[in-house]
Amino acid sequence: MVFDDAFRKQLLNKSKAYINYTVFDKKGKIDDVFWSAETFVNASTAPFYKISSQLSSAFVKQDLTAQNRGGLLTQGAYLAAHAPKAATGIIRRGHSISEDYLCKPIPPPPQNVQPANPTAMLPAKFTQRMRQELIHTSNASCNACHQHIDPGGVMFENFDAAGIYQSTDGGLPVDAKMTLINAGDTSGSFDNAADFFKKTSSSQRVGECYVNRLFEFQSGQAPTEAKSCMAAKLYDNFKKSDRNFAETWISLFSDKSIFTR
Repeated sequence: MVFDDAFRKQLLNKSKAYINYTVFDKKGKIDDVFWSAETFVNASTAPFYKISSQLSSAFVKQDLTAQNRGGLLTQGAYLAAHAPKAATGIIRRGHSISEDYLCKPIPPPPQNVQPANPTAMLPAKFTQRMRQELIHTSNASCNACHQHIDPGGVMFENFDAAGIYQSTDGGLPVDAKMTLINAGDTSGSFDNAADFFKKTSSSQRVGECYVNRLFEFQSGQAPTEAKSCMAAKLYDNFKKSDRNFAETWISLFSDKSIFTR
């Protein structure tokens, strides 16, 4: 398995197959997009997910819950896109979860922050989680923001930089447990990413965030006071459709005012 552009495209196509099935064939909710035991693989992507079945180029359904996967954001395309080449990407993945899944804004880092180099303080064997905790929790100015960023990245520690499942990191067992604070009805303690998405995909906060991000994507602007009525109407239709993914899109495009500024 070579992680080149062709393979990255296969991972993206896999996620597209999952979306098409969940949204159009299954007529699923936003909950189903972010949490489902079902996924899709083909001959190219099966080794990535450690599946030994003989497959063709066509994508077929598989259950990957044994790898602590479930939903769109535990798939390779997302995980690889939100990590550097040689590390698991606690900060990038955590920042994305906070901003894009929970709509919990993270302020930019202070201008005078100094890059930390904890290598001398680390033991001979260490995980990426241990490294980040040493940097962030020991520094109050760092921890002020990273206590909100890092938990959303730590829960993905079962997946390496490419998004491949791992049970150890740096020769030590992976600890993907985390606690999320100040996040409304998604606050709490979770065992890993799969546990988090299973318990939060149907939450009010995630539903509201999805609607807000959808509104921003189409209108090119945040739901400010001038546009708040439109966003509120969209969320009301989202709830009336029982959080249906496709119906919410239809509701958005049926409102002609979305095309005016």
